[in-house]
Amino acid sequence: SWQRDSVIDGVKYHINNPDAKPSDSHANWFAVKKVDGWVYGEVKNVKKKEHPCMVPYDDLPEEQRRKDTLFTAIVEALL
Repeated sequence: SWQRDSVIDGVKYHINNPDAKPSDSHANWFAVKKVDGWVYGEVKNVKKKEHPCMVPYDDLPEEQRRKDTLFTAIVEALL
C-alpha cells in the first residue's frame, strides 16, 4: 500500500503543479520520503526505510531519471 500511496501522491502533485518537470517530481517524492523517515541506502530496504534514490535528481541513475520522465508524461497525457 505504501507504493500505491506514493504513486497517488505523485499524481496529485502533478495535478496541482501542471508545469512540474521530472526533477520536480523527484524532489516531491524525496521530500515526502524524508518526512516519513527514509534515508539513502545502496539497496531498497522497506523495514529500514532505506532507498538508493534518496539522492538529488542529477545523481540518479539514468533509468531512474527516465522513469520520472515517463511518469510525468503519463500523468500529463491523462490530464
